[in-house]
Amino acid sequence: MTSRKFARIGRLSILVTVLFASRALAQAAGPTATAPWERVASVPDGNVFTTVFDGAHPGVAFAGTGAAYIYRSVDGGTSWKPVKVGTPSEEFRAIAVSPTTPGTVYAYSSDSFYSGLGTLYRSVDDGRTWKPTPNQPSSAVGGAFFAGVGRGIAIDPSGRILVLTDAYSGILRSADGGDTWTNPLPKARAYGLSKDPEHRGVLWAAGYDRSTRLGTVWKSTDFGATWTAQTPDAFNPAGPLGVSAYAIAVQPGTGLIFASWSGTDPNTFEPDGGMVVSVDGGQTWTARDDGLLHEFAPGNASGAIAFDPENPDTIFLSVGGFAGGNGALTGGGLYRSRDHGRSWEPLGTRLRTLSAFGFWVRPAMRGYAAALLAGSPGLFVSMDHGDHWNRSDVGLDDGSAALVADDGIAPGGYYAATGFGLFHSTDGAASWTRISTWNGPEGSSSVAIDGNSPNHTVYAPSRNHVWRSTNAGHSWTDVTPPAPAATLYVIALADPRRADHIYVETNDGTIFHTRNAGRSWSSVLCGAGTAAGDAGSANLVLVANGSTAELYVPMVSGLWIADTGATVCTPARVQPLPGGYITSIVELGSNPTALLVSGLAASGPPLVMRTVDGGATYQPVDSLPSFQNAPPWNLASSPNQRLGAASFAGDTISISRDGGANWTTQPDVFLDISAGFSTLFATQGKVFWGDDGGALYVAPDAALR
Repeated sequence: MTSRKFARIGRLSILVTVLFASRALAQAAGPTATAPWERVASVPDGNVFTTVFDGAHPGVAFAGTGAAYIYRSVDGGTSWKPVKVGTPSEEFRAIAVSPTTPGTVYAYSSDSFYSGLGTLYRSVDDGRTWKPTPNQPSSAVGGAFFAGVGRGIAIDPSGRILVLTDAYSGILRSADGGDTWTNPLPKARAYGLSKDPEHRGVLWAAGYDRSTRLGTVWKSTDFGATWTAQTPDAFNPAGPLGVSAYAIAVQPGTGLIFASWSGTDPNTFEPDGGMVVSVDGGQTWTARDDGLLHEFAPGNASGAIAFDPENPDTIFLSVGGFAGGNGALTGGGLYRSRDHGRSWEPLGTRLRTLSAFGFWVRPAMRGYAAALLAGSPGLFVSMDHGDHWNRSDVGLDDGSAALVADDGIAPGGYYAATGFGLFHSTDGAASWTRISTWNGPEGSSSVAIDGNSPNHTVYAPSRNHVWRSTNAGHSWTDVTPPAPAATLYVIALADPRRADHIYVETNDGTIFHTRNAGRSWSSVLCGAGTAAGDAGSANLVLVANGSTAELYVPMVSGLWIADTGATVCTPARVQPLPGGYITSIVELGSNPTALLVSGLAASGPPLVMRTVDGGATYQPVDSLPSFQNAPPWNLASSPNQRLGAASFAGDTISISRDGGANWTTQPDVFLDISAGFSTLFATQGKVFWGDDGGALYVAPDAALR
């Protein structure tokens, strides 16, 4: 693992209680997970890039997501099941159903690492199974480099002609069902693609022409064999730089053509963009962007356009936010126009307004009323023209929980922190309700439960804040310690033996400690300081029952120990990984001085080190496999410390029930987990495994051997 990846681990906000979690790299391989693991259905915020309905089979739909998955629904989008299609780095923004061959569906992938490994897949059983087509579109660009940035698919009424827009290689066309390919516009970076519902054979595409360096729309009257270019002044004004057109769509019934564009303001170098419309078949274009945010920049996402299925005056537009210098998203969102795009209003009550991927229409079909869907992320459905929204994302969850923990209130109660918010479940993690209701940035990637307080007080961080709730998240009080807002990086811990004792670590290694639920704080600096390049390495502070100092603080410079009053912090006299890097630490077993530490040594493969004498000596754990150039193990323990869990490389989990001395690897548990950062949590009776790429799994610990 490289130092850059470790730096990323050090920047992630993860809260650790006696149930702690640390992040490790994961890789995908092999078949689907088997029992006793089940997918937890409703931890929100999976990225949905496109949704397509099969008109020949009412209720059947396909949702394109990232990390190798296309989701399939047979009930009009109410519930979804994943189908693994590509590799972990592939995401699917382009899906189309053949209009003449029932059951035939195409999906063109984008490689999320932009390495050009996109692929055209085909299903002949209505999306149940998928295979790459025998002849890939890369043949149209010499075969040396896959086109790989798929954005759109159009299929002609005969089902034989396929047209693909690609943001790297242009517009690709096959006239024989994919056997051979041509590239009529190799200089195009093509994004949007739309059939003209009013004129047979007419296609519209939008993007950037590398030969003219202008944002461009292209029109074809022979279903993609030839194209004519237009560079409207409406989105190529003299000012903005690097203009590209993105979404394009022709409204049924009216023939109006809408297109979105984005560029850079030459004076401020901030993102710029807008909407244009043509009322005369593309001959002239007029700007229609009143009400869009100033930083509107559709190029940061799909920039999808959809039309209300029952009201031709109403149009919907989605666009991803732009990450500014402070890391905050601006300019993105979900918009609605009720006057053919002359003015726009943001939709932002149930929907996340600054991180949007698309709008799609479910047409009226036998047994299913017309509806509007939005990915924001997660998948939402509206039955009343966008006024009210319900979540429709069962099985479409991102699963990127930074922590899952028992709420301590009743059996079946859990908290989950996802990075997008804090959620509570009272039904054994079958469903979740967002409880992060504080003002300001809502992203919480951690939570701590004070089991010693009368009402099991909850502590949670948002960006540069610490919050306290005494009623299971129904209301919150700000108890932020007195650290500069620019440097506060919250990692909190509830002391398992004392009510209202909380520890908070900033990004410079300062430990803040409160003994009165945040009313007053003391602090101590651990590590060598940011000037020396030191910072927290494992995003956790561990209160250990068997230590005289009781507070372990992993830093880049090694393991540090602070006293329970958080007034003194010194390097551990014996370092578990001298010259190396700690990524995970946990207390495990009936011996109160037993401690496990995972990470990289100064040289050699990753190690798990164990001490049974309070850190006086450490020995490597030999019952866990170790491989050169592999990521470290990710460790967790149950609150009663009777069960230890460890995940490795995203496809293996091991269990220990003897204080970490011996481990048993579980068979074929996570062989379909996608590459990315993973999190592992042991709770009272259950073990959760979450992955950034798209899943949250749960298993009863009694079923793990």
